[in-house]
Amino acid sequence: MSNPEPSGNLNSSRATAQILGQGSVRTLKRWIAAGKFPKPDVIQNGRGYWFDRTIRKHVRGLVSEKAVATTETSPTT
Repeated sequence: MSNPEPSGNLNSSRATAQILGQGSVRTLKRWIAAGKFPKPDVIQNGRGYWFDRTIRKHVRGLVSEKAVATTETSPTT
């Protein structure tokens, strides 16, 4: 993996899972395998780390997808 431009703090798998509201690192790994969460920005000694920016970008994407889905299913007046 290439060395990405530093962008905030690096978060371990455990910290990332907690930020996302998941208590389990295993759930995070499942999401990555299913393509529901991006792969780590940095892999060091076999451990994945994500920059704050990556996590925020993913969460913003989820929020905007939910907003669009809610808007599309809202009844018109």
